[in-house]
Amino acid sequence: MSNKKIPDSELLRMIKNGEREQETAISYLYEAYYNFVFTGSKKNKISIEEAQDVYSDAIITFRNHVLQDRYRGEAKISTYIFSIFSRRCIDVFRKNSTNIVDIEKDLPVHIEDPSFSALKSLLIDEEISHLNEYLHKLSETCRRLLLDFYYWGYSQTEIAERLQLKNPHTVAAKKYTCFQQLMKHIQKSGDER
Repeated sequence: MSNKKIPDSELLRMIKNGEREQETAISYLYEAYYNFVFTGSKKNKISIEEAQDVYSDAIITFRNHVLQDRYRGEAKISTYIFSIFSRRCIDVFRKNSTNIVDIEKDLPVHIEDPSFSALKSLLIDEEISHLNEYLHKLSETCRRLLLDFYYWGYSQTEIAERLQLKNPHTVAAKKYTCFQQLMKHIQKSGDER
């Protein structure tokens, strides 16, 4: 990526144009304000990896706000992204610092009806079968990315390495696109039923 500064108005135009121009704008934004990750991590006492994930989500949220005409240009793009990023860092900090109580240890032992358990297992198997069907309609990269992130729990950095993608932000942008494709397949299937 070039060190050339792209004006906010040009970035907005590129995002709204979609496809390659949007990808270029998003990559530019990701790299231009990456220092937010270190600031957010230190200020909010969250890990660098958590801050990277939050930062990627903030960039994608900004893109969505632009596409939905929710960004009105009253603040510079950097200020707007930092605002989203900061709020989300605080959410992660709160989530990490909340005392999690193990409710199950205080509950009486529950003996589950074996027929209910079997029915529940069948329903879960059927849902997984349908999800698998939808996943196979996606490209290999999309399928692996979504499974690595949502099922196996890999971080965006790990997925970038595994799928040989440029950086964690590329993973975030691709994850969003792949997820939208998956949702279209699921919605289309629901419309047919």
